[in-house]
Amino acid sequence: MTTTEAKESGEAATAERMPVARRRGDRRAAARRPLRGTRERDSHCRGVARSLLGLALLLIGGCGDGQPDPVLGFPSAPPESIADLDAIFYEGVAYGPDGERNVFDILLPKGRVRAPLLLFLHGGGFTGGSRKAAWQPGRAGETKRLIDAGIAVATADYRLIRRPEDIGVIKSLRDSALCLQFIRRHAGRIGVDPDRVVLMGASAGAGTSLWIGATDDLADPGSEDPVLRQSTRVSGVVLLETQATYDIARWTTDVFP
Repeated sequence: MTTTEAKESGEAATAERMPVARRRGDRRAAARRPLRGTRERDSHCRGVARSLLGLALLLIGGCGDGQPDPVLGFPSAPPESIADLDAIFYEGVAYGPDGERNVFDILLPKGRVRAPLLLFLHGGGFTGGSRKAAWQPGRAGETKRLIDAGIAVATADYRLIRRPEDIGVIKSLRDSALCLQFIRRHAGRIGVDPDRVVLMGASAGAGTSLWIGATDDLADPGSEDPVLRQSTRVSGVVLLETQATYDIARWTTDVFP
């Protein structure tokens, strides 16, 4: 083979190898380049991971093992008016047999053990109203001051008067007292001090608070139900637009003389 032939043969072999090398180089470069959409997928995965972590923390907060607290259940998202408070919110906790009306919400200061409690009872003439009145924006400042002071805030629904009605207003009064007794029975689990409870109410709720505060203790020491054995004595009552008595016969002389 002449020198010229050898040179031409070497150039041809090099030309045949170059596409292979170029393809290998292209693959290595492609491996170093992120695939299209990878950053978006990574961002999405991180968001999902954060959401799952938040859910896990929420579940763990129920009972330490991912199970709901046997009394309070799982924490709930708080109403918007109190969403920025350093507290844990439980909604619709059952305290009696009526699944719709025998329920309460409670807002607990974070990290507080045996917190004093303010129990709010709504108004509505015993024919309407809702425990949600306690979370209205107009009360947010008051609620914040209580939580900042380490005081828990609860608010209860109770059964309303219906027609035909064969029980009367005592049904609402007794339900409210039962809620107080239920919270006392489970005070250790809930995280409140059973010996430092104040009632607060507006209109019918104020009258109920006054009735509980002024009535003889409703505790029944002989009851088989441990809830009913709890005292209904409270440290104080806060009354807004209250009725002085539910002895209607006395309204003409004592309330509207």
